[in-house]
Formats: sequence, structure tokens, C-alpha cells
Amino acid sequence: MVPSKPLISVVLPVWNGERYLVESIDSILSQTFRSFELIVVDDGSTDRSLEIIRSYKDPRVRVFVRDHQGLAPTLDFGIQRARARWIARQDADDVSHPQRLALQMQTLEENPEAILCYCDVELVGESAYFPSIERFPHTMGLLAVQLCYQCPIAHSSVIFDRGAYREVGGYSVAEQYAEDFGLWGRLVRYGDFVSLPKKLVKFRLHGESITMRARGDHNEMSRGIAIRHCGEFFRIEVVRSIRAYRTLMREAGSHRYIDWLWLLFLCVPRLKWKSTELYSWLAGQSVRRLVGR
Repeated sequence: MVPSKPLISVVLPVWNGERYLVESIDSILSQTFRSFELIVVDDGSTDRSLEIIRSYKDPRVRVFVRDHQGLAPTLDFGIQRARARWIARQDADDVSHPQRLALQMQTLEENPEAILCYCDVELVGESAYFPSIERFPHTMGLLAVQLCYQCPIAHSSVIFDRGAYREVGGYSVAEQYAEDFGLWGRLVRYGDFVSLPKKLVKFRLHGESITMRARGDHNEMSRGIAIRHCGEFFRIEVVRSIRAYRTLMREAGSHRYIDWLWLLFLCVPRLKWKSTELYSWLAGQSVRRLVGR
């Protein structure tokens, strides 16, 4: 029996996701944390996804069906219908560890100022590169810098405050293919994030995933968002934001070291967030880039 007002609303959008959908839904319904609802939104699937979704009779599962509109509108549709304060994300091809929700809620209770909790993930996929373990920054300082050139948080690894989501405007349709990246940048300026350094999600990459299918569009959109973050976090104008982004993106040996020194001494001090983890990362990058000259 699902409580009338659960503590967590898990939002799971589906578009032609029949291949991995059962494993994904089952991983949520098997959570040791019990006070949740699972909001499944079918975004106009043409395969067996809706049939699979409707086969579940668990009262915690709430099913919504709509014409295909894309990920950002579908996520916002689900969040608007959530009854809980906390929104957990799950994609139709990812799998959550049985204790994911319990451990993330415990972390949020221990950090009452936080508006978002994210965890480490295990990457799984169909190429020889996988599986591998992906670890993310664990402090706001390093998180902010990494948001200036990449998306350092897996979408399916987060639980965030619905009120904060509304305050920053939610997902942006204009940021299609990188809507999560843009949202993290808005939320991190609104409140604190807390990291849970445990691998609680299997994040799947495969040829049918949105990430892989739209890689070119994703990269182009992500570049624009990252440059915007450079301007917002380092508090610099557009031209310097582009320079900061290009400096962070370049591999060792393929950049001018003077640009790296400019970033270290003129941009990093302007960051709102500082941490030992950030300075350790910057030191390592400095050595790596110097050796690679």
C-alpha cells in the first residue's frame, strides 16, 4: 500500500524502452525504502513499453500516457504530478541498487541544507570499454569547476527538492539533449548539493540510448551550457568564459600553459565554493599539463 503522501516521487520517463524497462522498474519496486511512488510517463512509445508498464499492478506505480514530446517536457509533466517533496530520477534503461533511496534519504537527513543528493554510478554498456566505474566530484568546489566543461552528475543518480526545482524554472526545453546539465547549473547556484560516494546506480550506455543517438546535438548543447557556467561561476564576461571553457577542455600538451595559469590565478579565486578536493584536483591537472607541454 502506497502512503497518500510519500516521501519520494520517482519519475521514470519512457520512450520505446521495452528492452530494459522491466529491469529498471523492478529495481525501483525492490527498494528497501518504502515511502515512495513511481511515476511512469510513457512519451508516445510505439513498441511494447506501454504494455509492459500496464502489466504492473503495484499500487505504488502511477502511469501516465501522452503523445511524444521529448525528455524535458515529459520529465516536467511527471514532476508536476508528484506528491512528494523529493524527486528521484530513473531512466528506463538504468538500474538502482536496492538501498539507493534509503541511503540517499539518509544522506539528505544528515545534510538538511542540501537540495540535491547524487551518487556514484557503475557504467555498463555494449562496447569493450564497459563496464567501468565512474566516480564524481564530492565537494561543491570541484563540482562547480567540472560543471564548467562537462556534466559531472549522472541523471539517474539524483534526488532533488521539488520546491527548488520549481524556483529555478525546472528543465528547459531549449536545452534538449542536455537538460540535466543545464538544470544542475541552475540548482547549484540556488542551494547545496551533497555527494554520496557509493555506486548505487547502473548507468547504461548503448546504441539505442538518447545519449548515444544524439551525441552530436548533445555535445553542441553541452558546450553552450558549459560556457554559460564559466561565466556564472567564475563571474567573467562571455569572451573570457569561452577561454576558460577551452582551457578546461584541452588535453595535456595541446594548450598554452599561460591559459592554465590565467585560469588558476584569475578565475578560480572568484569561485564561491572552495575545497581541498578542488585544490588537489587543480594541482594534479597543473602537473599533468606541465609535463605534457
